[in-house]
Amino acid sequence: MIGLHETALDLDPLTGQLVSENKIISFIFVVRLGQLTDADKMGIKWLQRVFGVRVLQFVMILFTYESEEESDSIIDDLKKNSALERLLKKCGGRYHTCSKNMTKQSEMRDLMDRIEHLFIDNEQRCYTSEMYNTALSKREDVQDRTCQSDETTIIEKNIDYTSATETRERYGGEKRSIDAARLDQKGNRRGDKVEHLLHRLHLDKRHPFKLRAADVLQLTKHSLESCESCAEEDLIQTFLQKLLMMNYRARYIKTIDSQDDRQQINNDLIVDEGDADIFREISFCPSETNRRDAIHPMDVQMAAIYYADSLLKQLMVTKLSQCQYALPLLIPDPFTQEIEFPLWTFRQINKSWKMKDTNNEIISKIEPVWNAKTAMVSFFRFDSLSSSKSQLMNSLINEKHNTFFHRNCPGSSNTRLLMDGVVEIAWYCPSRKDTDKFTQCVAFCNLHGDAGANEKQLQILTEMSSVNVVILPRLDKNDKNAVKIQNLYRDRKPLICLLTEDESRVTEMRKGKYKIGLNKRNQSDVSEELIQAINTCLSFFSSQSSSIFSLEDVSKHSGIRVDEDHDNDCRRGKEAAQQMMGLLKDKNLTKIKESFLPCQGELWHQWCEKNKELHRYQGNEIDVDLKQKQMNKIRKQQHVLNIAGFMKFFITEINSQSPNEKTFFLKWLAILLDEYTSADLSALHYKYDEKWSKVRAEQQMTNEHAELDRISKELQAATFGLEHILREIGQMYESCKSVNSNKEGLPCNFTFLPSLAAEMMISGFPLELMDGDAAHVPVVWVTAVLH
Repeated sequence: MIGLHETALDLDPLTGQLVSENKIISFIFVVRLGQLTDADKMGIKWLQRVFGVRVLQFVMILFTYESEEESDSIIDDLKKNSALERLLKKCGGRYHTCSKNMTKQSEMRDLMDRIEHLFIDNEQRCYTSEMYNTALSKREDVQDRTCQSDETTIIEKNIDYTSATETRERYGGEKRSIDAARLDQKGNRRGDKVEHLLHRLHLDKRHPFKLRAADVLQLTKHSLESCESCAEEDLIQTFLQKLLMMNYRARYIKTIDSQDDRQQINNDLIVDEGDADIFREISFCPSETNRRDAIHPMDVQMAAIYYADSLLKQLMVTKLSQCQYALPLLIPDPFTQEIEFPLWTFRQINKSWKMKDTNNEIISKIEPVWNAKTAMVSFFRFDSLSSSKSQLMNSLINEKHNTFFHRNCPGSSNTRLLMDGVVEIAWYCPSRKDTDKFTQCVAFCNLHGDAGANEKQLQILTEMSSVNVVILPRLDKNDKNAVKIQNLYRDRKPLICLLTEDESRVTEMRKGKYKIGLNKRNQSDVSEELIQAINTCLSFFSSQSSSIFSLEDVSKHSGIRVDEDHDNDCRRGKEAAQQMMGLLKDKNLTKIKESFLPCQGELWHQWCEKNKELHRYQGNEIDVDLKQKQMNKIRKQQHVLNIAGFMKFFITEINSQSPNEKTFFLKWLAILLDEYTSADLSALHYKYDEKWSKVRAEQQMTNEHAELDRISKELQAATFGLEHILREIGQMYESCKSVNSNKEGLPCNFTFLPSLAAEMMISGFPLELMDGDAAHVPVVWVTAVLH
């Protein structure tokens, strides 16, 4: 670009044609070495004004010289001329030198190499006509608004275009969209940065569901490799691979730097040791503005969650829970800022803890988290802070594990984009040991980002919490968030204020209202005081009908999107599972398998015993033949057994549904069966443990032994899940295969049953190889499924 910025002509038609007809990979801005004019200084601003702010990533400065002496003095020129230095920094430190006549082939080859490296650094992307049209429309908006306000002096003052863009974005009124109105501190559109991030991760916002559970679960060459570092485009895949393997270091993935990321701006900056002057040279160290910022690990996780389908999202959150990580509770859309509550993702997660019952005895309790009723402590901050809220929360839950990712974790950076406004949740589960920090199960919620900018999330948390913990620099009635803090203080709920500029110890200002200073204080001391304050609040206000937190209650809040309500396949799968569960209503749990799953009952156990005898028997052929006839007779008896309506409904549903509906139906059925049996199983386990303690204390109590056996059989009979339904289908198949005839009342041909199980296995449902109740492997059934 030579001289275009100095002309007064209307260049829009020329530049528009230039961009539309050519693939531009670089803008070369030519500057005469040693003679930086005012027009040259305005050249970069002209580029920004005409081509938009994004043009800077494609710009390289070409310094021309007349003599070799001028070429050798470029380092001194850069050091002495602050305007030249600023100009260079705006272009990411990219420059090259060549003779004014441009006749040296070596210099031209080096220039082409630098342009090629710039193209690679930009991921082989060109400056597009879409970028130009966006810049053109912004420029026209600024000009229209300038004319309307008669502020013609704006043109004469050469206002930087980025400042004008920031003004338009903030005060654009009706023209701005939700995501365009969200600006960062530098005035750049947050949406643009998010799009760039997703592009680097090879994700496209136009296709929000490109990550499917079925694809991720497939075994590939990549899935069998263990990588500690990878290229940016492989970050999502590597993260998912490690997460599915329950690798707790799944978030800590290093990216492989490109070959030029670590290269200095120019090798000529190395000066002779004799001329070394640290005070002079430190101010002109090579800038790393040309090196791309690393992608924040939590941006990788949130991008994967945002682009995953419902089934993969649930699988990811379940694995995050198994790795003892905090889970996303409220997720704002990165473009529209619509808040989603992913209730579906919590459906398969259980938590266990120990507590005291009404008799003051220690008992174990296992609850699905979506149904658990616990206390909840919410953490949020106002303004930017020097202290890490997430790191402080980790000290309350698990000092040895980063449950919440914080600024001091490996890979963390200040480039985080997708976590602002996200609310994460984690549970503290006591073990009733002396080392417990809390005596009850407590949910901890963490609102990321400034609470003042995320009012909906703040409202939900403060309404549902038992204790609110707010972190802010100081208590100031002139602060912009003073009204919110005052309302929290006047609310009946306990409030703990952590002040980053205060050095005081824990102080109770009034009942349930505390302040704790963080400045110049040991974090262990702060943690101890905070634990003590939270425990005091929970114990005192539990008698004052304190809020009890339940995940399902979050969906009752207006203005948020609940994932289950907006997924048709999920909704239909739930309805079918609920209809099937209606067949079990008012049934005795210990008699259900006997009534609805007869093929795996006494006849199957007899067949297994005969089969074991047959393969262990050392007798003559007559005895072997007799045992085989007995086994065939049992198979015939199995074959004539009636099929219960429960099993007919199950086979009909999985035969008639689409693959997605089928998967949701099976998952919902497993969830509802677990809910249906959990209370009775917990009671039976408690009775068994109690009886076992007596038997162990009194070795000769034969009556207690008999009672223990009876409870054990009840436990076996009451255990009822999806695996037992599939076990019944396997026995139907083996009995039909034995007599080579279809079973009366079977909704499909028996030869089709293995394919149903195979499809379920491919979708992520496990295939049972051994029947634990009968201690036998149904070889015929397993072979048919695998084939």
